Amino acid sequence: MEKQAQDLAIAYIIAIMASMFIAQYFLIAKSVDTLFYSQFKTLLKNNQVSDIVIREKYINEKLP
Repeated sequence: MEKQAQDLAIAYIIAIMASMFIAQYFLIAKSVDTLFYSQFKTLLKNNQVSDIVIREKYINEKLP
């Protein structure tokens, strides 16, 4: 009986951790918008960009 209770507790812990990861993925997922470079320059000029990440093929910015 004790082994069955231990297995059930482990299953609950795994289910809770999986639920947390799934919730984190959907709640914290970032949306990506495509901008023309001219739009990006305008936002930058108007101080509407708070964070930027430059990658090999993409530039990701965070708008306030």
